[in-house]
Amino acid sequence: MFVTRTLNRRSLIGWLSKYIVALFAVHGTIAFLYTRGFLDIALPWLPVSIVGTAVAFFVGFKNNQAYDRMWEARKIWGGIINDSRSWGMMIDSYIRKDMGMPENEVAQTKQKLIYRHLAWIYIHRLQLLEPMSWEQLGDKGIVGRTARRYQKYFGIGQVTDAVNIEDIKKFLSENEYTEMITYKNIATQLINKQSRDLIQLHDKGYITQLQHNELEETLQSFYTLQGQNERIKKFPFPRDYSGMSKFFVYTFITLFPFSLIPELMKASPSLYWLSLPISVLIGLIYIIMEDLGDYHENPFMGTPHGIPMLSMCRTIEIDLREMLDEESNENLNMFLEANMSPLADEAIQFIKNKYNFTDSNFKPTSKSSFKILLPDNFGKSRTEVMTDLEQNPDFKFDQGSVGSGSSIGRLKYKDKVLIYIKYAKGQGGQSAGKSNESSFFNLINNTIAEADGPITVILRSNTKELKFDNITKCEDSSHSEANDYAKADAQLISGETVVANISIKKRNAIRWESSKRRLNDLFSKFVEKADPRNPQFNEVTLQPVPGTYNKYKLFNPVTGKILSKVIITNAPAELNDGFVFGKDDPKTIVVKEDFERYNNYTFDENSKTLTLNVYQIYTNIDDIMGTADEPVLAFSNHINQAYGIELRVFSKGLLYGDQGLKGSSTELNYNDIV
Repeated sequence: MFVTRTLNRRSLIGWLSKYIVALFAVHGTIAFLYTRGFLDIALPWLPVSIVGTAVAFFVGFKNNQAYDRMWEARKIWGGIINDSRSWGMMIDSYIRKDMGMPENEVAQTKQKLIYRHLAWIYIHRLQLLEPMSWEQLGDKGIVGRTARRYQKYFGIGQVTDAVNIEDIKKFLSENEYTEMITYKNIATQLINKQSRDLIQLHDKGYITQLQHNELEETLQSFYTLQGQNERIKKFPFPRDYSGMSKFFVYTFITLFPFSLIPELMKASPSLYWLSLPISVLIGLIYIIMEDLGDYHENPFMGTPHGIPMLSMCRTIEIDLREMLDEESNENLNMFLEANMSPLADEAIQFIKNKYNFTDSNFKPTSKSSFKILLPDNFGKSRTEVMTDLEQNPDFKFDQGSVGSGSSIGRLKYKDKVLIYIKYAKGQGGQSAGKSNESSFFNLINNTIAEADGPITVILRSNTKELKFDNITKCEDSSHSEANDYAKADAQLISGETVVANISIKKRNAIRWESSKRRLNDLFSKFVEKADPRNPQFNEVTLQPVPGTYNKYKLFNPVTGKILSKVIITNAPAELNDGFVFGKDDPKTIVVKEDFERYNNYTFDENSKTLTLNVYQIYTNIDDIMGTADEPVLAFSNHINQAYGIELRVFSKGLLYGDQGLKGSSTELNYNDIV
């Protein structure tokens, strides 16, 4: 189903191209015959315009009814989602060992009833996808070929790991699966099987009469919802009504140029050429109206115009499996790992060898997709890992993740296996930084509350000690954008006076700031000189990202490989102080420490002094220069930024190692850019 605010060019052209070509061919031929004198038919403008108006009303009414069918289908599936959650909640609440059920059977029974329900939703979806004779997919001509093309390239054909009848095995026992596939309507029999199991549970006293009644009512609701979907699927939109709509549209489109061309030629013989774009545009509008209604009347075909059933099935599966605690339970991962596709296993093994990862760094999400969980202090961002892996031609950036911030770390292996790159819990990204800052605020403010008054705060590292007296509170002063030289994350306040601005950084390597806004001229000149149409650098150019508009990756034309960073050397020294300390008043202090699991502090109740022993303190640029935290400007790949490129200030330790440049990076002189 199309879910973006607007259709992208590829989808739009793919949908409309055949209509545009056909209209230009037919109307162009008619216009040509008029200009050569082979045609002199002139239909009155008024009757043709009245026909057009009548057809528009007729098609509009049909589209109204077609949309009602689709919207009813969506409401039915909404009911399935809600009742499925209720089913999972009741199973989780009612099946308990205190009702006499042996402890070892509780989890098994819950899993059996919930897994069988998951089998039901997926089987129900598969049954709804079976083409009917009146649907476009059932047509053997051009209509059927077009519908199958839509389904393949814009509908369920894009999904490589959709659940099929064979995959239902994972939700049922072998004997039950063998029994179920013999039935004509498997979904109906699965609910019946659920009812039989509930009777057995009631007879054994494992559930009460009231609980049994509630569960049976939910099963009856599933039958009702299933029947409503089957009614929409198996009872067609009136074919005479649908057929006449198409006939009227194409009749009007055919008549229209016989009225438009003579009218224009009356005004001026040279205006005949204007009839072609006008008649094609109007014809296209009528065809689009007819086409939309035609597809919406059949919402279960798996085309982009229909109901996203797979997405809703996935939602139900995730919700119900989390009710079974499978997100924190290794049973699900063990099951998925045992059923991973050979290509997925191959990709995992490659990544394990490259980064010395273990099984704990991977989390399967389906038989052909998995997550990479980057460990604490790994030293590389998701983007850097993506760039590393893209050096192998089997790993490619997934175009489906463009524009989605949550999917920035997404690759495909051999165009089949989907790979998500995530930080392990609590690591990386803005959330980890904010969590670290919050821990710092809480530590100081909680201490002030316990002391029941102002305290003295001492920040102490191996090389520095800073003391701040009469601190009454610590406030969050972080800024969403570091574009005004505002760097402080926290402020120590005495009464109404800010006595210290503090920038809090985790111990692992620092990314100082994103600097595109502040150095917009530098960014613009780099993009201009790295333009692949006229590159001015020897070892750096921009490579367009396929399937995107105006998005690029850093590329080395000499080696033919993607670059992870382009490091700027000889940047003006005066930039460094602003990148790190900004222009806050009082001047910002940089404190490096992991405060989330922090206990390296003392509090003297007599003097009311809180002493924080921290990893590092920086109060001026000279403290930092020559260390691994020295600020260095660099361009990096970031698909969600302008042009797919980000200008950021990194710490030197992230970019350089003992052997020189890390990863697939290169250097550019600042003066060569400006």
